Amino acid sequence: MALISAFPYLIFDLDGYVPNHKHIYAYVLVSICLLFFFFKEDEILSKLRDQAKYIIGLCFLFAVIGKFLAPEFLNGGFFEFTNTTDPRFFGFTSYVAGVNPTLLLENAANIDHLLNTNNTTFSFKLNGVENLKTIGLIISYWTIFIEGMIAISFCLPSKFSLSKYRNVFLIAFIITTYPIATVYGFAIILAALGYIQSTKENQITKASIFYMLVFIALPLIAIPFVRILGYFV
Repeated sequence: MALISAFPYLIFDLDGYVPNHKHIYAYVLVSICLLFFFFKEDEILSKLRDQAKYIIGLCFLFAVIGKFLAPEFLNGGFFEFTNTTDPRFFGFTSYVAGVNPTLLLENAANIDHLLNTNNTTFSFKLNGVENLKTIGLIISYWTIFIEGMIAISFCLPSKFSLSKYRNVFLIAFIITTYPIATVYGFAIILAALGYIQSTKENQITKASIFYMLVFIALPLIAIPFVRILGYFV
């Protein structure tokens, strides 16, 4: 399983063909595989917790670095575009920014036409962008702050005080992100890694219970009724 995951995603440079969370799956499988080769049976769970902790920390560290390198994220333009063109955000955008859902669906249709046309003169104005100027900036800087705190608290050794609050930051990220952006693939691997690193010897913590419930609940979005209900909410 580790080889099947690692070779296509990590070696054959398939960045443009698979979602980025698939790389995290591959890293986790390779990590587990290496643990069985290099550590004794009674050490594996402890080392797996460490691996999960640092995979989360490094993932968010690179995410924050990427955001600082992207001008469209720092000026709020990323969320102005995404929230008015990506159907996953339409419920949030129509409710918070007061944009008519019909106008958002028109944006999505125009984007789809733009991606599938050879007409180089085709252009259109995004509906509702003017309503998202302030909201886009708020979301951008909240994302940078919370992801930065996750990166720092998960990468720091456990002896540092800030490291003790890592689950607080990660839970805050999950609660404020995934009800709005239903990125199922990354959410489920994040919940699994969060659960692994939050457990202690022969003890399940409150944080691990939260991650476990998120992991169990996430597949429910595949039920058509839940998707329809979430869209209208």
